[in-house]
Amino acid sequence: MIALVVVLVATCVEVGGHNVCLENQEKSHLNHMRNQLKGKHVLGNDGCRKDWDRFRDHCYFVSKHKKSWFEAERYCRSEGSFLVNINDDNENNWVMSKLKEAKINSAWLGATECDSDKWIWVFDFAPVKYFKWDSNEPNGGTVENCLEMYSKGVWNDRPCKTTLDFVCKKHVINGCPPKKGKQ
Repeated sequence: MIALVVVLVATCVEVGGHNVCLENQEKSHLNHMRNQLKGKHVLGNDGCRKDWDRFRDHCYFVSKHKKSWFEAERYCRSEGSFLVNINDDNENNWVMSKLKEAKINSAWLGATECDSDKWIWVFDFAPVKYFKWDSNEPNGGTVENCLEMYSKGVWNDRPCKTTLDFVCKKHVINGCPPKKGKQ
């Protein structure tokens, strides 16, 4: 008589406080999926990609790769975002804190001067209604048509061809409200 012995090799892991055992076929399938995801953008629990930070219902990326204002905007768009628009003191202070944390002296924001002293956000071409100008700013006339933020949180008009660090902003992908302490 021949005895047939079936040996199931399983790997057990703890998930959410429970032991889950995977057979070889399931383990192989998960490894295949993991390999397919390598190099893809994976979201954190807050709905933002790695290296992006959440504030309210947006994700922000602080780049330490200096670019002209136009190059920075193009980069942000390639990431499904836009150069940051700032709508109030809380958001301005939060972005300022991120610049300080990254040891950045100044960075591009997403506004440009379309006419003399008429600033618009390139995200939606809406007029800028909230300003945080440094003293004696804006002062550039027709030469300084792009918006920069200093790490002290005040704004300056600057020639667009200047290369600076920059901040990108986009909507949270999962739309879930921020977790406590993330705002």
